[in-house]
Amino acid sequence: MKKRKLLLVLLLCATWSVFSQPDEQKNNRRLSLGLSFSPDYSSAITKLNNPDFPNFVKDYIEPDFGYTAGVNLSYQVNGWLGLEAGLHFANKGYKSSWIPSTNIQGAQLGKARYFDHFYYLDIPLTAKFYILQKRLRLFATAGLSPSIYLDGNYYFEIKYVNGEEKTQNSESPLSARAINLVMLAGLGIGYNISNKISLRLEPIYRRSLTSINSNPMKFYLWSIGVNAGMYYRL
Repeated sequence: MKKRKLLLVLLLCATWSVFSQPDEQKNNRRLSLGLSFSPDYSSAITKLNNPDFPNFVKDYIEPDFGYTAGVNLSYQVNGWLGLEAGLHFANKGYKSSWIPSTNIQGAQLGKARYFDHFYYLDIPLTAKFYILQKRLRLFATAGLSPSIYLDGNYYFEIKYVNGEEKTQNSESPLSARAINLVMLAGLGIGYNISNKISLRLEPIYRRSLTSINSNPMKFYLWSIGVNAGMYYRL
């Protein structure tokens, strides 16, 4: 009788172990670590609060190329919702259109344009909503990112009428704020290569909610990029 009871207990333990193991593995696979890179096309929106002064700057600003790259920690809450936090280095900025350059007498000297880029440490906090939950997954992303200012790069490109060209570094006229807040939204696809590794590709839009500078004319950076990432389930 005792042997039968012992055998029954062992059988129940073995059965519980078999059925609980996939759930434990599933829970363990909810956490993923990933690397991502996004080539970006960025520019700035300018706002001048004083209506007595026209905003000429907006007519000269043009988009320029930058990038965002970093690491991400992702947690799959359930089949349709995932949460993610990242630590990214971002190069954002814009350039001006070509501006004619003349001397005091009005003679044409050439033309010049300036580039103003800002380097940030971004900490994106996002939610991912999965629309298609198969091996090929379709998802939408929405979130916010504190953006911490690290450094900047402001320089001129000059072309003279005699064909000579040169680049000249200078100081940005903008007084950059130490931190600003960025919203981001995207729509992407994910593909599970295996139980451990997945790939993601996501067109993404980022836009400053707070101005990046403390000057009277406010600048708000925006960018459009394609976020490519590889994730490993822990």
